[in-house]
Amino acid sequence: MDDDRFATDLPAWVNRFSSLINFQKLKTIFRGLSENHRELVLTLLNHGCFQATPRVFRNVFDSKTEIVGSLAKIVELRIRRVNTIENVAQDSLMVKKQTYLWNRFSC
Repeated sequence: MDDDRFATDLPAWVNRFSSLINFQKLKTIFRGLSENHRELVLTLLNHGCFQATPRVFRNVFDSKTEIVGSLAKIVELRIRRVNTIENVAQDSLMVKKQTYLWNRFSC
């Protein structure tokens, strides 16, 4: 994963769209995995770049460590390259509905 942009793009995506993620459902899905799969997910998520995700995301996986150094900057640069919610909503009915509801009730 070190050489793959996926290692920085996925944390960037989670940061950009964290308002659309149902963290309780994600936690339920994670806990429903077999022990072997949970260990594999935890190994990958404890990789440096995933520590740049929001605390609520890390809490789903009981990951408490914080990101340090250049990895945080790399993820921050990748966040700027991830498309906006408004652009994604044009092609995604789920995102469009979620954004509409969020805008309607946040006033």
